[in-house]
This record gives sequence, structure tokens and C-alpha cells, in this order.
Amino acid sequence: GSCCGDGYCDDVAGENCNDCSEDCGSCCGDGSCDSEYGETCSSCATDCGACPPTDGDMCCSSNSKDCLDSDWCNENEANCASCGDAVWMEEGSCNGLGKWEACTNDQGSCCGSLACQGDSTSP
Repeated sequence: GSCCGDGYCDDVAGENCNDCSEDCGSCCGDGSCDSEYGETCSSCATDCGACPPTDGDMCCSSNSKDCLDSDWCNENEANCASCGDAVWMEEGSCNGLGKWEACTNDQGSCCGSLACQGDSTSP
């Protein structure tokens, strides 16, 4: 039989990096951000990437200009991704035109990756 600690990572017996790291090694560093094993940008930036700034300067926006009026959406980028067609952005980073604002073909005034199409900004 297999036994955690025997020096062999027996995946058939259900051993994995989370349940038997002494045989299977650390989950962090395996190239996969394994949220089921508790890996996050804080606990394993190697697999999950760096965390966005947490100093309150980032927010969720539906128009690439103004922050949404939702504490939950503004809490982090993952929450923001569930808030409709919103983007994670630096708060106050654009003083130009937000999504769907009139722009009269003024390309340089659009926020973020928006572009002026006809008479309004759009993604």
C-alpha cells in the first residue's frame, strides 16, 4: 500500500501536493494556480501572479472612468470580473471621456482602451 511519507507521490492512492507535500512537493511552483489548495496571489505569486495594489487605489468601473458604487465590486479584481461589463482600473486615472459619452470623433479624450466611434466612446 501507499503511505504519505514513503517518498513516493502516489496519485492513484489520492496523494497530492496539498495532502502529502512530503512525498509530492509543494503545490506552489507547479505552474498552476490551485485555488482548491488555497493558492492565491498572496500565498503563491509564482503560480497565481502578483496581487494588484491593495492600497485602495484600484476600483471597478463600468465606464472606464468612474468607480462603481459597490463595495463588493471594488473589493478586488476577481469580484469586479463578476460585476457585468466592468474593468479593474486605477481610481481617478482618467479625466477624459468614459464609455458611451459623447466624443465627436475626439480620439485623444477617451479613457483606457476606449475608442471614439462616431459620436460616442465604445470598447
